[in-house]
Amino acid sequence: MALIKSKLAKSMLTKSTTIRTITSIAFVLTLAGIFIGGTMPGAGELFAAPWDKVAHLIVFGTITLLAGLSFPALSLPLVFILAVSLGAADEIHQTFLAGRQAGFDDFLADILGALFALPLVASLRKFSISPDHRLHRQH
Repeated sequence: MALIKSKLAKSMLTKSTTIRTITSIAFVLTLAGIFIGGTMPGAGELFAAPWDKVAHLIVFGTITLLAGLSFPALSLPLVFILAVSLGAADEIHQTFLAGRQAGFDDFLADILGALFALPLVASLRKFSISPDHRLHRQH
């Protein structure tokens, strides 16, 4: 019985590590897309209003999801703070770019995207993170 539990725990740890690796790479690539891709000419004109707000919701919901799965030791409030901080950094970054401007309405869409993604992060963590990480996060 102990051997079966040991193999199951090892399998869960491997699955958890694989998920964290994939989501971490996607997290970094998404941030690169925002902060590097956002400097490209025409980047601020990809989506016309009001679709730009939908894009902010989706992108920052995705960032929240990827951050929550990449960093399982972070509590949900800290995942939210991380995503919102990245949204603020994006808006501040835009003030330094020609043809771009920061917008409080964009930042609000970032916040809502992060907020809407939190229940999904919580649900996916139950199925994708090893029990060891859940115990660590509770302390």
